Amino acid sequence: MKKLRWIAVALVLMIGALAYSIRPGTLYIRIVESPWTSLTLSSPSGKTISYSPGDAIRFWPVQYGIHKVTITFPDQRTAWLRYYHYDAGVRKRAEMIIQRLPDGESLRITQIYNKSEKVERTIRISETSQEQPVHIDGPAG
Repeated sequence: MKKLRWIAVALVLMIGALAYSIRPGTLYIRIVESPWTSLTLSSPSGKTISYSPGDAIRFWPVQYGIHKVTITFPDQRTAWLRYYHYDAGVRKRAEMIIQRLPDGESLRITQIYNKSEKVERTIRISETSQEQPVHIDGPAG
């Protein structure tokens, strides 16, 4: 009887671990201290969602592949970004915190994965275009 109990416990733990490992991740985007007028997010499957200021920007499930992010600011400047989610199943939570710097030309992008890995970079809006979005890929999980 004791042996059956241990087998049952082991099976429950294995099922829980498997369920956690295949659970899709979520991509959160926050634009801080910077006015913006629209944000569009396109997934590898072709799904496109538009957001307005005040919306919670949460994309679930985040899929393996290229996600395109387009942000338009009140001065009609647009930043085109490309995020490649290449480790679906490891990154359960991917956050992007975007801040337009006082020069009006630069964006500081902070990416946080699983609440622990952090990557920060600065890009210039003028170096982005619809045809050539800036790659903001983070590290492998």
